[in-house]
Amino acid sequence: MSRLQQTTEDDETKKGDMNPVPQSRVETLRTENDILSIKLRDFERELKRITDENYDLRKQLPQARQIMQEAEENKIIEVKISLLNEVERWKAVISVLGLPFRV
Repeated sequence: MSRLQQTTEDDETKKGDMNPVPQSRVETLRTENDILSIKLRDFERELKRITDENYDLRKQLPQARQIMQEAEENKIIEVKISLLNEVERWKAVISVLGLPFRV
């Protein structure tokens, strides 16, 4: 028997009852409603906080990308300079040894 059928049968047996829902059940439902309202309010606040944080991070993203690109370019320049210095050092060694230099 489904829950709906059972509820319907229970309702039919209580036809003469003017107050089918006991007062304690009403109070329980009100309390549950209050608790759910508080949880919903807290959830909305947390959602707003996360949304604001996400927005702030999205605003910072282009600047962070620019910083990363500049750091990468600086590292490439640093490596090029290091390699050029190494080439010049080896040219000097080859020259001192009197060996022919080939590129």
